[in-house]
Amino acid sequence: MGFFEDELRKMFGKNSPISDARFVGRACIGRLGETTNVKLEFVTMGTFERYEGLKAAIFNRNDGPIDSNTFRFADTLGHKVSGDRNGKMPYVWKYGVYEWYGYKPDTSDYAAVAKEVNSYLEMFLEPRELSRGKDQAGKASVRDAIRDHKPPPRQPRAKTGSKSKKGPEL
Repeated sequence: MGFFEDELRKMFGKNSPISDARFVGRACIGRLGETTNVKLEFVTMGTFERYEGLKAAIFNRNDGPIDSNTFRFADTLGHKVSGDRNGKMPYVWKYGVYEWYGYKPDTSDYAAVAKEVNSYLEMFLEPRELSRGKDQAGKASVRDAIRDHKPPPRQPRAKTGSKSKKGPEL
């Protein structure tokens, strides 16, 4: 198991909306629904071998890209104080091997990144709670009610008088 795969498993191995997750290289690919998939990967922000965030790309298997967002570790984890007084902005770099630069995230840091990314991913989940057009309370869903709504048949207009206008009779 590589460094990136291990880090992604720490963040998204448990309590994630991603199902059928596959960890490959710097990425995690999985399903959010029947046709909606997600790809999470470590990304650089312009500096070679300096991975400062995670990119989440949402796509439909049939129609292609839906949305994407990049989550910077500095935004989620903030300025971390480690060995020196000034502290560091967290990122992964390669110095012989891949490792966190100046600061090693703990369990709460991994959970903070996962929480932020998962809240974004949850917006793209397909409704799993609906079964046979019923929600959890047993009521018909709004979407099914609209789809099944049929307007009443048109009624012929009632005649309200004669169409020919004659003057008054004398």
